Amino acid sequence: MKFRAIFVPVFLVAGLVLGACSPSWNWRDLRLEQAPIRIQLPCKPEQASRRVPLAGELVDLQMTGCATQGTTFAVTAARLSPGASPAAVLAAWRESMLQTLHASEVQERPYTPSGSGMLALPQSVRVDARGTQPDGKPVQASAVWFARTDPNGVWVVHAAVYGAKTDPAVVETFLGAVRGD
Repeated sequence: MKFRAIFVPVFLVAGLVLGACSPSWNWRDLRLEQAPIRIQLPCKPEQASRRVPLAGELVDLQMTGCATQGTTFAVTAARLSPGASPAAVLAAWRESMLQTLHASEVQERPYTPSGSGMLALPQSVRVDARGTQPDGKPVQASAVWFARTDPNGVWVVHAAVYGAKTDPAVVETFLGAVRGD
C-alpha cells in the first residue's frame, strides 16, 4: 500500500514534468522516399501519391506532409517525363495553388534551395499569400517551387505551409530546410 501511495503521485508528477518539457514543434529530418529531396517536418509525416495533369503533362505527385497546431506542412515532388518543360509545370502549379486559395495579397520573390542539380529557372519562386480555404475560412500560405536534376531525370518540387495564422519562424525553418539530396 505504501508503494502505491508513493508511486502514483511520483508517476503523475513525472508525467506532468515530461509533458511540460516536450517541444512545441518536434522537427525531424527526412529524405523523401520517391524523390531526391530532404526536408524537415515538425510532426509525424503521412504520404500519398496522385496522378494529375499539369501544363499538359500527366505527373505522378509524391506527397509528404503533416499537420500540427493548426498548421499544415506539405512537400510534393514529381519526376517529369523526358522533354517536359519544368518551367511550364512550375508556372502551372503555382497558378493552380493561388487559384485554389482565391489568393490575395500575393508577394513573390526568386527562390533557390540548397543542394546540387538545382535548375536556375525564373519559375523557381517563393510566394506568400492570403486567401480562403474551401470552407471560406481565411488562410495564410507560404510556398516554394523549384526544379532539380539527378541521374534519373528532372524533378519539380513544391513545398508549402498553410494555416489560419502561421508563425514566421516556423515557416522559415520548414522552407529553409527543403533541399536537394
